[in-house]
Amino acid sequence: MRSCRITVGRALRELREARGLSLRQTARLSDVDASNLSKIERGQIWAEPVLGRVAKALSIPDMSETTAMS
Repeated sequence: MRSCRITVGRALRELREARGLSLRQTARLSDVDASNLSKIERGQIWAEPVLGRVAKALSIPDMSETTAMS
C-alpha cells in the first residue's frame, strides 16, 4: 500500500507542478490543509476523501464517471 501512496502522491505533485500551482494554492483550491497535502504527495498519509477534492482542483477527470461512460 505504501508504494501505491507514493505513486499517487508523486503523480499529484507532477500534475500540480505542470499546472503551475504551488502547494499552498492547490491546498486552498481543494480546501485541504497544506501540510496534509504535502504528506499525501510524499506518500506519508492516505486520505481518500481528500484525493477527490485535490483531483477536482487539478482538473483531473473522475475515473468512476469515465469508466461508467465506456
